[in-house]
Amino acid sequence: MVKKVLIGLSVFLVLLIAGGYLFSLTQKPGHSRPKSPPAPIQKTGDPVLDAIRRGVEYLKVHQEADGHFSKGALDPKPAFTALVVDALARCPDRYNEKEHPFFARAVRAILSCRQKDGSICTPSLGMHNYCCLLYT
Repeated sequence: MVKKVLIGLSVFLVLLIAGGYLFSLTQKPGHSRPKSPPAPIQKTGDPVLDAIRRGVEYLKVHQEADGHFSKGALDPKPAFTALVVDALARCPDRYNEKEHPFFARAVRAILSCRQKDGSICTPSLGMHNYCCLLYT
């Protein structure tokens, strides 16, 4: 009996993995192709700050048209985008909605995922508690 259960579980796992792989082949890549290369930065002489600014320029060209920083069908978009927004708001240059249009688009994208219960998430993913932000 135990052997049959283990065989059944093994077959189920193999089918689940194969199904996920086949599904991934039908999906578009996780990001759209950028329309331009990242803009050059004005070097400050501080290698850390320069690296952060190069990273920000990379993020700008990889932001999706809808404002999110992820595109895949199975991505928790508001959660991924919120991580980027949080990092940008805390970095030395302190990005904000008033001065940085790409930042404002990201915030609008996050808020567009507000649910009736006040949460901000992608409920179809079944990870409501994992990637849920409560809007206050």
